Amino acid sequence: MSDSVSLLEITDFAENLAREAGELIRRERDGKTLRTDYKHQTELVTHADVMADEFITGAIRKRFPGHRILSEETMPDLSQAEELDTPLWIVDPIDGTVNYAYGHPQVAVSIAYAEKGRVQAGVVHAPFPGETFRATRSEGATLNGRLSATAAPRFPETPCLPPDSPTPKTALSRWSNAWMP
Repeated sequence: MSDSVSLLEITDFAENLAREAGELIRRERDGKTLRTDYKHQTELVTHADVMADEFITGAIRKRFPGHRILSEETMPDLSQAEELDTPLWIVDPIDGTVNYAYGHPQVAVSIAYAEKGRVQAGVVHAPFPGETFRATRSEGATLNGRLSATAAPRFPETPCLPPDSPTPKTALSRWSNAWMP
């Protein structure tokens, strides 16, 4: 475990970050201040993506300065996934940026925590419908604090972020798919 912090405490921390980031992106969209740009000339990014990303990664760095972060917007360096000796946080501040930009509610803040290449905890918070999914290794999964009807999540036995992963979104989908029955 990281710095004597339990996995449940890490999951709680990730959930709090996801909820706060969700409120940030909700306020930004409700405030009608949406500004957009393109990264790599093709992929839409909003100022809310960057703001939420900076908020989440800043909070992680402050609480866990020795941890690595792989973040879609501000730290998309996949080489972070190669070093398995220190914990890794995987962040997508707005999963569903195009939906977000067009005013659709199907967006989420996704945060995962991995040790030695294996996801140990994850949170997906959908701020517009008010749904928060979370799972912790050996503790099961919940939706809005209620146990999921499925069995405990299945975590992959192999590292979830191989060095050849083409994008952080692919890595995030791999860890989220590991929880599916």
